[in-house]
Amino acid sequence: MDINEYRGCWVFVEQSHGKPARVSLELLGKGKELAEKLGVELTAIVLGDALGSLPQEHIAYGD
Repeated sequence: MDINEYRGCWVFVEQSHGKPARVSLELLGKGKELAEKLGVELTAIVLGDALGSLPQEHIAYGD
């Protein structure tokens, strides 16, 4: 296993009742900047049940 293969920027998205915390959206924007600077992928981690379109909405903030 080569640890150098495991790179990226992860943002954990806090949500309640299918709505993201505002700070999560801000962090996605900053995460995107950092990922671009480092030349790595940005990954959003959204945990929960019956999230509906929430994960798809977050993609727009990371695009």
